[in-house]
Amino acid sequence: MKWRESIFECLLLWCCMACPNELRADVRAESSAEVEDATLTMNLVSTFTDLDMLAESAQTRHEREVARMYRRWLSIIPNLGVFQYAGNIGAGSIGLGWDYGKHERWETLVLVGYVPRHHNQKGDVTFTLRENLVPWSLGLGTRRWAQPVTATYTYGRERLPWNRRAFASFEPAVFTVSLSTIFDDQFWVKEPEKYNGGDYYRFSSKVRLHLGFGSRLSLNVPREHRKHSDRLSIYYELSTYDLAIISAIPSKKITLGDILCLGVGVQLKFF
Repeated sequence: MKWRESIFECLLLWCCMACPNELRADVRAESSAEVEDATLTMNLVSTFTDLDMLAESAQTRHEREVARMYRRWLSIIPNLGVFQYAGNIGAGSIGLGWDYGKHERWETLVLVGYVPRHHNQKGDVTFTLRENLVPWSLGLGTRRWAQPVTATYTYGRERLPWNRRAFASFEPAVFTVSLSTIFDDQFWVKEPEKYNGGDYYRFSSKVRLHLGFGSRLSLNVPREHRKHSDRLSIYYELSTYDLAIISAIPSKKITLGDILCLGVGVQLKFF
């Protein structure tokens, strides 16, 4: 039996020595086949990409206009929710809004507030249109998603600002301008004739212009933990209004503390 095994080993060794070219040819054939398959795949991907580009460029004028209309309608969906306590616009106010501009520095808010009963009067409802300017935002803590240079997460078509990729952010200065009105027949836009022919007070008691300043601290919710919002902010605001400023200018008895009102609130950014 041993001599049979020896003969078999010799035959196997001879076959390997006698056919190296054929073995190398098979290896080269397999390698070239793999290269051809990879080249074919790349060509197919390139072809599909070209077809997509061709299809996009082949859109009709009507289709491009429909796409623009979709984008415009989507842009009017509010992405901010606000609740505020006090602040010259009611004991409590709730509203929706939008942020936009470079690094989301501008915010437009619409709020509805409630003024409770006072001296046996009925409660009133207020309406406020507010514009916020957030010129600076500082990132705090570890950047949870990506570094600024290698960031791949985007918001829309623009890369998120670095402070939004941080664990939290702090806005040291938030400037606000607001217009508010109250739904009550006791207040007027144009002064009634009964007050010296409408030339006694010379101002509207129904519409107020507010100026405010505050700060805000925001928690940027990590992507894996988001459910209803991606940022939660708490803020304070010191504000005043036009009549208070006009009254304080000629009077030395009215101090800055008399015309300023403190408001605090919570803001949610949905997306």
